[in-house]
Amino acid sequence: MARPDEQALDAPQHDVQDLPDESLQFLLSSRYAKVDSELNDLAWNRFAGTAPGWPRVQAICDFVHRHLRFDYLKARVDRTAREALPGGAGVCRDFMHLASPYAAA
Repeated sequence: MARPDEQALDAPQHDVQDLPDESLQFLLSSRYAKVDSELNDLAWNRFAGTAPGWPRVQAICDFVHRHLRFDYLKARVDRTAREALPGGAGVCRDFMHLASPYAAA
């Protein structure tokens, strides 16, 4: 039987400079999720006022899930996560890539 993910409501948010070096590769942009000024500005405008840590991550995940529905037919090798948001549909990588840049807010 599936169980809900555990929640760590007191999980802190660490500054990037305090992260282990080996984790930094996962924060870099990719061809599917370019961390550009458009997404960066949207993230800061929408989430800068949320409490850092778990509350911010939850707010980001809730936003992505409210604004994106899964649609396998939207998959293309050249489609980016930035295209998925205004279109309202995407595939698994779009959910993950949209949540990741916002998490940096």
